[in-house]
Amino acid sequence: MPWGISESAYSALDSHKIYQYRAFGVPSLGLKRGLDEDLVVAPYATALALLVSPAESIKNLKRLVKAGVYGRMGFYESLDYTRYEGRRGGKGVIVCTYMAHHQGMSLMALDNVLNRGIMRRRFHSDRRIQAVEPLLYERIPPVPSMLVHQPSDHVPMRLLSGPSAPEYRVFDEDTPIPRVQLLGNGRYALMITNTGAGYSRWGDFDITRWRSDTTRDNWGNFIYLCEKESNDLWSLTHQPLNVKDPRYTATFSADRAEFRSRRLGIESHLEVTVSPEDDAEIRRITLVNQGSRARTLELTSAAELSLAPHGADRAHPAFNKLFIQTEARAELRALLAWRRLRSPDESPIWVA
Repeated sequence: MPWGISESAYSALDSHKIYQYRAFGVPSLGLKRGLDEDLVVAPYATALALLVSPAESIKNLKRLVKAGVYGRMGFYESLDYTRYEGRRGGKGVIVCTYMAHHQGMSLMALDNVLNRGIMRRRFHSDRRIQAVEPLLYERIPPVPSMLVHQPSDHVPMRLLSGPSAPEYRVFDEDTPIPRVQLLGNGRYALMITNTGAGYSRWGDFDITRWRSDTTRDNWGNFIYLCEKESNDLWSLTHQPLNVKDPRYTATFSADRAEFRSRRLGIESHLEVTVSPEDDAEIRRITLVNQGSRARTLELTSAAELSLAPHGADRAHPAFNKLFIQTEARAELRALLAWRRLRSPDESPIWVA
């Protein structure tokens, strides 16, 4: 019989004479039990297989044509071998209906085969898709679950080799558009760019104010360094002072964003992440004095608070405008609770 199994309509009808629809799967691959009790072949599954094995797929499509599954508007929805068509003496029941999304998937697959993956290239040229491409590198677990029933004719799983996921991305501050890193734990979210700007959000509430401005990228939580003797002031990230630094780099990895810079003999390393357990944003700062004399530095963090839903903040921005400084955090106990933690290497971490 022809092959090709996926979710599709099958030959059962409801009281309105409408075909029913549900997911079908290969018994040795599916996580759901009872898949070997039904056998419904969907031609669009063979069309999708053209991307992997075009020769075998074409042979299978010809077998489907001989089975009578090809109609005036293309292939019918499916061929149900579960329900025997005894009246006509056939081996399966043809589900004589067309579903637009399955026809569209078949046309997309044919377009990809004839034009060497044109739809994939168009899809991955979108920057929104490029931002989440690391998700495509998640692999199937090599060991199946012990809770899943294994049929007697189970075929051992074969590991497929493929390109490894990029471990990190490195940018400087001079990019045509900001490069973005998204961090979160499902409740607390953080967006940060390669210049150090961005926003923090808890649920539907904006912690810090942010606006989508194509001309500026100066919103977020920033940290400044000031040397008392010379009265020099600079920031650990490119924003908001916009000072060019040839040694400046922004590194985005799966769980954090890191910013390195060196100015006036002080090398700085800022790590930003979101706690997976608590709704907290953690920023760890490492400063190294590359000079030969002792330095006295003053560190100040500043953020423009919103503490309101984004739409409400845009409608009434003046109601919540406030700047935070760690020197004055005692005055903001009603808004933020600060805790000083110790990391494994004994470096201090401030958690807001």
